[in-house]
Amino acid sequence: MTLAVIFKIIKQKIGQSLAEIDGEQQEMLNSFLIHYIETANSLLAAYGITTGVTVDTDAVSLSADPADAIGLLLAYQCASSLIADDLVNRLKNGELGISFKTGASEITTNQAAITLKASAHRINRDYETLLVAYLSGDPNSVIERFQ
Repeated sequence: MTLAVIFKIIKQKIGQSLAEIDGEQQEMLNSFLIHYIETANSLLAAYGITTGVTVDTDAVSLSADPADAIGLLLAYQCASSLIADDLVNRLKNGELGISFKTGASEITTNQAAITLKASAHRINRDYETLLVAYLSGDPNSVIERFQ
């Protein structure tokens, strides 16, 4: 999986989460996202997973294209972390707008934060599913369904 595809998945998940609260779409620069990818790569290494990837934050690049499963793990971990931390902080700072809604109903900033955190939690559950599938050798082709 290429770095461009990883960036695309991360941005797609962020966009879907912001759409849930009708929040203003955010421009996420690749030079910002690469730091989250580096953290996700370190987390996988802490789990004993050899990713085969070294992240260069200065050049905004990976030493090699990771396997699809590793790329998905990196993307889902990044998206979950970004939404739970960065986007919730941006929400509190007013950077995502001042009016939010789910469906036709207006919601408060606190309700929007809860919705974003729930979205991050769902993505994190998907990450955990991918991680378990990867660690078990994916006998049921779960990872394939996420591609």
